[in-house]
Amino acid sequence: MKLTLANSHDAICLMLMICITKKHQLVMSNRRLPCLDTYLDKALIYLWPRFKTVFDMYIQSLYQCDAKMLWVDGTHPHHIVRCYMEFTASLIQLNAECGDGQLDMSLKRLRLAVDDLLVRFAEKFATQKLKHLFLLNNCDMAISILKVRFVLSCK
Repeated sequence: MKLTLANSHDAICLMLMICITKKHQLVMSNRRLPCLDTYLDKALIYLWPRFKTVFDMYIQSLYQCDAKMLWVDGTHPHHIVRCYMEFTASLIQLNAECGDGQLDMSLKRLRLAVDDLLVRFAEKFATQKLKHLFLLNNCDMAISILKVRFVLSCK
């Protein structure tokens, strides 16, 4: 598992593996079968650090990306922000199902990185009106994505 995880760069996949492992732990505990406790605990010991490493790489990529190269003239929502909002919504949903609070601080850091990127994109506009319109459109899109995800998950 340790060798396989070293090549994994998909945070959603890693979080799914964490959730599945936790669900298996719960099933085994409810059935009073402790035979896999050590194995499942070790799996989580390998999964969480790798998830955090991959998540940190995602955040670093936001801070390091060149806003000039990715900037698209227009006030419509940016596609990178949309991707990160979908990513965030997925992690929030998984965290609600099987999280134990370890992800909350990472999600806050991700939000700050996306906010920083939005501000760097907005700085490219010539007028304050266009800057504010761009930021408003992106915030509206972010709220819409989160709202749709959670309305669908409640059904």
